[in-house]
Amino acid sequence: MTLLTSKYGMFSADNIHRIYKHDILPYADVGVRISDPSMMIWLERMFTCFGNVTGKRILDFGAASGHKAMLLSKLGATVFAVDMADESIIRMKHARQISGINFKIIKGNDSYLLTIDPGTFDLILCGEVIEHIRPSKLPTFLDSMHNILSPGGKLFLTTQNFDVYGPAENSAEYFEHSPFGHYKHYSFTELINLLDQASFQICNYWYECHPLTRLRNHIFYPLAQYDNALYASNRFQLIRYALRPLSWIFHLIMDGIYPISYRLQRMYEYKRSKISTGMTIMIDAEKIISNGNQPKSRLQ
Repeated sequence: MTLLTSKYGMFSADNIHRIYKHDILPYADVGVRISDPSMMIWLERMFTCFGNVTGKRILDFGAASGHKAMLLSKLGATVFAVDMADESIIRMKHARQISGINFKIIKGNDSYLLTIDPGTFDLILCGEVIEHIRPSKLPTFLDSMHNILSPGGKLFLTTQNFDVYGPAENSAEYFEHSPFGHYKHYSFTELINLLDQASFQICNYWYECHPLTRLRNHIFYPLAQYDNALYASNRFQLIRYALRPLSWIFHLIMDGIYPISYRLQRMYEYKRSKISTGMTIMIDAEKIISNGNQPKSRLQ
């Protein structure tokens, strides 16, 4: 279990989950009102890659709702949350305002990386992003990530696995209706080769493959989204009141089975699975240190 030091003192992965549940989830619009066991696994692996984030400069590229940026900032990091979607920027600004957690919000796409000085960041989070980038641009994108990391800096990259999801739909008609769609799903071997070409060294990797994850995707998460949407609406008040006991039961069940499901999933998934079974590929990569001097960053 990873132990980290921050303004909260020495704490365990369980404490990170507690902070996320009580200090982040109520303010960040992630579509659910309760803890997600799969997200807890995700966060623990991110911290396995990042370690102690106190005082670190972190880029969260593709920050979406900003919930991970908020957590990292809460733990003492200086966080730059970047996203190209107007909706994401609005959600992050709202979350920042009501939570009081200070982090920088920037609207930008992959071209924004070219404007950042070398060695600006200690850590980079790139979660579920590269499938949205044109394959022809991905080598330049990874080179930019490498360039803006400080020597020995870490990259935590996740993406959907080609061997599970198959090829992405990349037709013109698809992007006309879904402008933030997927261009390509990558296999583990493809990712390793791309990161190697960008001078990253692979430190660790995982595959999200536990049956509980599939249960989460097909049952837990849709129910949680429905529950959240129902109680976020001012419509159908009689239906909302009628279904409130079911919502209480749903939350009680999830709060009761969560500790058990989390520990079972962690025990199972910490053993590396076969490439063909991993739903999400997670890679912990480190920038290979060069001898060149790093210019001082313009980002303050």
